Amino acid sequence: MSFAMLLLAWVFQIATPLVILGDRLSVFISPKPFFWIMGRVGGYNHLKQLGVGSSMLGQVLVGAIGGMLYGMVRRKQQQHFGYRWTFLIFVALPLVVSAILLWPVLGTHYGGMPIDAARLISLLGLAISFLLFERVLVLGFDFLTSRG
Repeated sequence: MSFAMLLLAWVFQIATPLVILGDRLSVFISPKPFFWIMGRVGGYNHLKQLGVGSSMLGQVLVGAIGGMLYGMVRRKQQQHFGYRWTFLIFVALPLVVSAILLWPVLGTHYGGMPIDAARLISLLGLAISFLLFERVLVLGFDFLTSRG
């Protein structure tokens, strides 16, 4: 998923959640603490790198936890609960939550695309990334646990 997001950012100049999450959260910090933090980490570029790195780490941790929960439920059930459930849990739900939380900054585009079009492209990129994660998780689990 991280690779897909980085590829989308590089090829289509889409601002991914790895980057815009910090932009969304920074509006909740008043200027004095913001500048104090910026001074402590060595300037704006270092602060941005710290934010992107933290977002990537958080994404990996949330994905790992989701994968562990999926594995525990699948092992307990011993049956494959259809594509519909995994799609809802790992694609639709994260897409809706991301759209709600990141809506004010989803219109960011590094190629100068209009805000509404960029918002749509960003949501499409997120959907592709979440779908890729879901497919790799489900198919990878099925492959690793197949008996023969």
